[in-house]
Amino acid sequence: MYKTILLIVSALSDLLHQHIPLYSKKKNSFAFIVHPRDLNDVYRKFPFLKHVSPALAERLLYYFWPIVVSRITGARDMKTGESVIGFMVSIPLTARQMTLHRNRTSSLIIKAAQLAEKKGARVIGLGAMTASFTHGGIDVKEYINASITTGKVYTSKTVVNITEDIAREIDRKPSIARIAIVGAGGSIGGGSAHILARRGFKNILLIDIERKYDKIKELEELLVKSYDNLNIVSSVKLESIKNSDIIVAATSHPDVLITSKHLRAGAVVVDDAQPSDVDPSVVEHRSDVLVLEGGVVHAPHINTHFNMGLKHREDIFSCLAETILLAQARDYTQRPLGPQHDFDFDELKKLDEYARASGFRRGVFQNTRKVYSDDDITHIRQLVKQGTVS
Repeated sequence: MYKTILLIVSALSDLLHQHIPLYSKKKNSFAFIVHPRDLNDVYRKFPFLKHVSPALAERLLYYFWPIVVSRITGARDMKTGESVIGFMVSIPLTARQMTLHRNRTSSLIIKAAQLAEKKGARVIGLGAMTASFTHGGIDVKEYINASITTGKVYTSKTVVNITEDIAREIDRKPSIARIAIVGAGGSIGGGSAHILARRGFKNILLIDIERKYDKIKELEELLVKSYDNLNIVSSVKLESIKNSDIIVAATSHPDVLITSKHLRAGAVVVDDAQPSDVDPSVVEHRSDVLVLEGGVVHAPHINTHFNMGLKHREDIFSCLAETILLAQARDYTQRPLGPQHDFDFDELKKLDEYARASGFRRGVFQNTRKVYSDDDITHIRQLVKQGTVS
């Protein structure tokens, strides 16, 4: 009961903060905006909502407001060593609700950013689906002075690092590995395609929904012009991923897309979608398939004080990692927002420098349900070697 009262008081404090002109005197903090993936995430924060029907819970969430769900500690100014405090701010709507109430979602994300700025945030990261519901942050920027990042550059790089490392582990050289990118029309999918091509991956399948076909076709043409000897194909047929060795999943779809029928024995999915694009039964029942969390970064000394479902308490998602890196470097320059056909490799180089200085690195091969052992990976490698994967 006492904990419930504290939660309500804290939420009311955040509501008050949004409606009065009070700003934090400390202006070197950062914030990261998130949303619950489903009602289970809501119940973890507000367990008393378990006692009402899901329909009533969703109704209450619709009329709720953005709140600070945790403080992020451990970040330090790269030059002075001064502590840089961050905040995780959540809008109340679940992923499914966001798709049903787009205008309400956009309004709540803007309010979350305004709350973050009042808390002293100089840089604000848009996590999970919040970027795609605000046109890559464009809709938010006009309402705040703080810089905004969607994390697309560092996330794309992290996704490719995991893809490249697991390809090496299962003996699939870049010249022969068949890579599919589901959600290639998005910023992470497109960015991943650019980096994969630059790192020598030759066989790339771009997948997205029909209304984004022109977009992925433009990406295909740009990549073919930029890199030699690419075998690249664009498609709207999800079932075409069946022949792929590694599938990068990077959509903003709220529901499961990739099921067991889409995956051949020995396949690897690098899943960067939040919520996940992959049916949970694949992890539970397919020992001949790996499903890897696509954006896990090990960030020494960083504590989100929030259960992200990752292996180590210092493991975080790469979109948050980018926000922290910019805050630690006091780099408040506003990056381009919205859809980008090209990829900014200069920006990637800068973020890599920040990451090395901070000790950030790829997390272990894992997903929110399990951590893969050497034996798990060896099993997939043996399937490849035996010709199960041709």
